[in-house]
Amino acid sequence: MDAALSPLQLAGFLLASWAVIGNDSLQTLGPFLQANRGRTPRWLQALALCAVLCGVLLLGWWRNGGDASWGRLASYPAPELFGWPELLPPLAVLLLTQAGVPVSTSFLVLTAFSPANLPALLRRSLLGYGLALGVGLLVYGAAVLAGRWWAARSATAGAEQPGGCEGGGSVAVAGAALVLQWLASGWLWSQWLIQDLANLFVYLVCRPRDLRTKPLELLQD
Repeated sequence: MDAALSPLQLAGFLLASWAVIGNDSLQTLGPFLQANRGRTPRWLQALALCAVLCGVLLLGWWRNGGDASWGRLASYPAPELFGWPELLPPLAVLLLTQAGVPVSTSFLVLTAFSPANLPALLRRSLLGYGLALGVGLLVYGAAVLAGRWWAARSATAGAEQPGGCEGGGSVAVAGAALVLQWLASGWLWSQWLIQDLANLFVYLVCRPRDLRTKPLELLQD
């Protein structure tokens, strides 16, 4: 099959990029950017996020034989020909996002190519949400208890020493929390990319969906 991109595929890819990133990236990166406002340079934040993005793309391409979608599109067969109906899912995501309606991009975009996968996708999503909630509560509770213990221990040690620096424990806890925040945000960003890049690459080429073909060749007539 010809691997050249049709105008509708290119339009779908660009529209999906706009819709999916506009819908999900704010949820993923918004708390990180807000928490680091005035604390760390913006260029450093951008550098870290771009490094994670490049790492996910290159690792997915290398581990999956050129498939940058991390193999998530194996059960979503591409249509033989792309038509205007394939543009409706990302357009719906974009309109719903602008209206402030919560929406799952994978449900609307990927299931348009294979509706039979909707039950399995729904089960995995519910299981993932439940697991994330449980693990998040446990980790957050453990971190709060550990932080309070460390702050109390540091404050006690500082008070016992002549000329001890008050608040040193709080500074140490704040520094550790900042490091953990960056690590957690980087991990969350990478997992979002692994999951949602498929919503973009589903429009990229027909078969196979990979990046082994040179970009200039993809755009040739």
